[in-house]
Amino acid sequence: MLEAAPDLLVLGGGIIGLSIAERAARRGLAVTLLDRERPGARASWAGAGMLTCRPWPKPPEGEPDYHNLVQESIKLHEADAARLIEETGIDPGFVRCGSLELLYPERDTLDAKENMVRLLAGCAARGVRASRITPKEAQDLEPSLSNNGMVGALHFPDDGQVRNPRLLRALVASCKQHGVRIREGAEAADVWIEAGQARGAVLKDGAKAAAS
Repeated sequence: MLEAAPDLLVLGGGIIGLSIAERAARRGLAVTLLDRERPGARASWAGAGMLTCRPWPKPPEGEPDYHNLVQESIKLHEADAARLIEETGIDPGFVRCGSLELLYPERDTLDAKENMVRLLAGCAARGVRASRITPKEAQDLEPSLSNNGMVGALHFPDDGQVRNPRLLRALVASCKQHGVRIREGAEAADVWIEAGQARGAVLKDGAKAAAS
């Protein structure tokens, strides 16, 4: 008996793929996720987990605004971390720790200053707290910081971070709880097109994985 095609076929089990699969399954879709190894085995596992946005001023109306998408994504992490802890018992390690970008003489040129002004204006326009601070203020925030020629720093007090390996484990657990079928060792090689429509994926071994 042939297995019923899922509503959604997700290719790749990194943080993005797992998050899509988990969200879709929570909304009642039948989801299958394919990964060439196992979910969370590659770049997502090794990522630094920084949750930060450095927005430029808003583009003219009607143009795509990438930074708005970044901000909306970052806002989801705190609530999602709390939910994942409650549902799976795995703590993704979310913390709002703030961050510093250190400034040295080579970044104190006219062009660099103009870019900094533009960056701070973009942050102000979008409600991202950011300011330029002195070397002493930076060292007060991070006592182990060495001055070493620093001329100042940019302070982003609301930046956050997660522990990627923990977040991946929590997402995998949540996916399984919500019925996502995870197929490990299934490497997608191409999109399966039939009669001008995408039907699913063609795997590296020639097999086909369908989606309805």
